[in-house]
Amino acid sequence: MILHSKSSMTDAYRSLLTPLLSKISGIDEVYLFVSLGKPVESILKEIGFKVEGYSFVLKRRLISSSLETPEEIDFTTFDLEKHGETFCKIINSAFAKLAGHFDIDPNWLKSNLSISTVPDSGIQLLYKENEPVGLFFSEINSERLLEIGPLALLPGF
Repeated sequence: MILHSKSSMTDAYRSLLTPLLSKISGIDEVYLFVSLGKPVESILKEIGFKVEGYSFVLKRRLISSSLETPEEIDFTTFDLEKHGETFCKIINSAFAKLAGHFDIDPNWLKSNLSISTVPDSGIQLLYKENEPVGLFFSEINSERLLEIGPLALLPGF
């Protein structure tokens, strides 16, 4: 559901949210993505919402660089057939406690990768002492910008 008010007045958001909240008993939390520093952020706080986390869009010019890693650390380019189960295990473990996370499986992953524009080497698995412990995912969005995420590490790393 999308709720939007062209007005940034507290009363406009209150009039959108109050009737909705009164009809959904048993729901204690609502998750919203709001741009940082916009008037709606302070309005939502004023209405009684609290911030749990942040999401950011970062942009920079492409700079070629190398990464030095300790000997026990290695990155491997993702291959769906070889690493699908491992990818899902890392994502499901890393985000298990994140609100809104749902477990994924290789079929879900394959379906989503088929509609994504992932560059060569755009998905990397992180290994420590030959054990998979993390990953990063990147894709080219509709504006031809590289989006990075998720970045995931198994709990304990």
